[in-house]
Amino acid sequence: MAFTVADIKSNIWSYMDEAPKDSDLLTSVNEALLKLGDRALVYAETEQVAEANAWYDLPAGLIGVEAVATSDGSDYRNWRARGGKISFMHSGTYKIVHTVLPARVTSISDTVQVHEAYQPAIIHYAAGWLKMQDDDESTDGKRLLAQAEVEFEQISRMLRRGRRSPNLTVKVER
Repeated sequence: MAFTVADIKSNIWSYMDEAPKDSDLLTSVNEALLKLGDRALVYAETEQVAEANAWYDLPAGLIGVEAVATSDGSDYRNWRARGGKISFMHSGTYKIVHTVLPARVTSISDTVQVHEAYQPAIIHYAAGWLKMQDDDESTDGKRLLAQAEVEFEQISRMLRRGRRSPNLTVKVER
């Protein structure tokens, strides 16, 4: 089910004395998404037709290159990325998998494009951010922001664990 800014607004009531203005709510959600950053594990794919050793621009908003594959889907490791550009040792067509920042929201009806596990943390961050706008010494606001930061990190670790290779063997000694 889609998680929209309107959903955040309806869930934020328990933390706020009054309903926030939509513009403030949008700003708070975008601040949460920026804070979440690459921990959101949002991926995009780009295809690049390349000549050997030439440098190509990577897409705007890219955080990091996660993997490169050849046109037949095989892993390709002879690539370098630096300063928003990528180069390949061999000519060919490559699929580049990269992390990006979560998409900004511009409307109350926009969907927040993150894993559903992050939903409570985004609500906590938005509520904390809004409280801090009203009172920059708000202990409740500071608590909610700190809580969201801990949740972002815990959820990120949980989701990254799920990405480990199923062939990974860990020796357990008792």
